[in-house]
Amino acid sequence: MEVNWRVSLEVKLNQLQYKCPIPRLVSAYFYCKQNGWDELCASMVLKAGNTDLHTFAKHWGNYGLRQFSLAFVGAEDVFAAEQERGIDGRPVMFPGWYRVKEYFENQFDVEQERALMQETGASNDLAMSYLLQPVEDLLSRNYSAVGILEKWETSMTLFNKALKVPSFNWQTASRNLGRKNVDKRLHDEEAHALRAAWDDPVLAKTLWLDIFLYDHAVAVHNKQVEEHGIV
Repeated sequence: MEVNWRVSLEVKLNQLQYKCPIPRLVSAYFYCKQNGWDELCASMVLKAGNTDLHTFAKHWGNYGLRQFSLAFVGAEDVFAAEQERGIDGRPVMFPGWYRVKEYFENQFDVEQERALMQETGASNDLAMSYLLQPVEDLLSRNYSAVGILEKWETSMTLFNKALKVPSFNWQTASRNLGRKNVDKRLHDEEAHALRAAWDDPVLAKTLWLDIFLYDHAVAVHNKQVEEHGIV
């Protein structure tokens, strides 16, 4: 999973560490199979341990783009409902991210969804597609440093140069926290699933928005690296 300490620093430092959506999904799936209590999983709606990766992908959706959505929609509208019902039919409060997902799903009727599905070839989070361009603009304009998890060392160098936090070195801190190689220590089953996922057309259609956003994040990252003279 992604480093936890970056979240608390992001607002203050205008930095972002972005992970490719395919391994992010696979990582979340296997994490939720073992840690269903985590709000990340929304297990009251779907239990990862009882389903396959495709079904979980539909459930989890374009998580990366959704994280930015409250910058563009009113929280009072998204969180208006007090209670929902879980898979057992009992009232339950869904995690915030899932309530955002439901909010967007309720914006389209069946005909609108079918039309956009035919137009884009995508199969998930269609009502959220209008956010892609504004979020791409946000990444380009508002973040001093956009890191890419798959380019870890370069990202840490970029954070050092762009953010200049007094008495703090990102590379040293990440090594001390033991996070540098966290995504390489995959179990055999997860590693096999990840290899298969890279070329899976179903996942590509499901995570289409996050894939577009990731490509843009990489472009922003590369430009920032060049501007700071990082080789």
